[in-house]
Amino acid sequence: MANSGSIFCTTVDTLTQREPQSMLAAMFSGRHTVHKDSDTGYVFVDRDGTHFRHILNWLRDRVAPNLSDLERLELLREAEYYQLLGLVERINMVLNKKKVDEKMDADLTRTDIIKCLQSKTKYFLKLRGVNLSGLDLSNLVRSYLACYVTQD
Repeated sequence: MANSGSIFCTTVDTLTQREPQSMLAAMFSGRHTVHKDSDTGYVFVDRDGTHFRHILNWLRDRVAPNLSDLERLELLREAEYYQLLGLVERINMVLNKKKVDEKMDADLTRTDIIKCLQSKTKYFLKLRGVNLSGLDLSNLVRSYLACYVTQD
């Protein structure tokens, strides 16, 4: 059967030095037998090579690529497979920061304000530059009002 896939060339040091606890480091440390092609000497790794260049670049210079969310999740799966804990941590940090940023950028809705006002938990909410005119709060049960709203 014809061999299809990607060929990547690198050094053993690249695979073993930066993330010494990874699967790649273990594979190429000499502690394990790796099967090489008898004609070329290439080592076959049975994984999709789509993101392996990003893996190698991470191992070379600790730079995580700027990818789409889907590609980032695919790279995370590969980083987890190869046990590249530094790369896994970096990707998760980017994903978590993005989630926080998306929540921070979300506009408050009328429902959000009403939930705050009706909550039994006391909040101190600063609304800078928010125009509350036209917001009809006349139907709120006043005994639940425990939210302090200020505009600075």
